[in-house]
Amino acid sequence: SSQWVGRDSTAMSRTAVIGFNVARARKWPSDNWQGVVPYVLGNESFPLGFRVFVQLMIPTPVEKTDLPVTPGTTEVPPWPMSVYIEDVSSFPGLASGFWISVWSYRFFVVREDVQSRDIRRRGFTKWLKCRKGAHELTRRGSATVYASSVDVLDDAEDSAVFREQLSLARKLKFKRESKRSTRGNV
Repeated sequence: SSQWVGRDSTAMSRTAVIGFNVARARKWPSDNWQGVVPYVLGNESFPLGFRVFVQLMIPTPVEKTDLPVTPGTTEVPPWPMSVYIEDVSSFPGLASGFWISVWSYRFFVVREDVQSRDIRRRGFTKWLKCRKGAHELTRRGSATVYASSVDVLDDAEDSAVFREQLSLARKLKFKRESKRSTRGNV
């Protein structure tokens, strides 16, 4: 069975550093990162209020999608890497979030709001229900996480960002094929 075993502090630091740099490059709201800067610079321990989760994703069998695939393809594998900001506005107690997907591993980083503990707990519970198979990485040692029943396209097919990127990729492919056929006719 597929599993991930690792030291939580390494996963936390890499996830925070990647997320921080992507957030800066994409000009995501900087107030969400105020507590992370000293940690990213190596001056402090992982900041309170931030939580990191990991989820193992499995490939999507082509029978489960209506997306076009190349003949002979049996599954849609995880893509090498993607980073997205998460809308946590419907989860009381959460201030911000993003996720990083690296092949089969998806790391979620969420920042707690300063509201009461009960509100945060309810918000996290609601948020986790939408993240099947995600397990929190804590500061206590290592984590063993087994593959979830979530496949690569479970979230992507309903994602507006994914649909937009797919549409752009199809347009680019059509444009390239049109240029090739035009050159071949000259």
